[in-house]
Amino acid sequence: MVDCDWGKLKEKIRGIRDNTISARSRTTYQNSHCRFLAWVVQNKSELVSAPFAERLGDTSDCSLHQLRSR
Repeated sequence: MVDCDWGKLKEKIRGIRDNTISARSRTTYQNSHCRFLAWVVQNKSELVSAPFAERLGDTSDCSLHQLRSR
């Protein structure tokens, strides 16, 4: 570790920390994405790719909450 450039290492660590989001923010983003995807499935199904729709299965009787939990 004698050859280590500590300044570069600290700068790299600072960059990683700046690009990391908190668990609370991540949960908020995931919730928003799930709500949006559930809305798209119910209201704009023509925009949903065939593999994604197949993975979801029949969603005709699902509420938004049920879709979000899939």
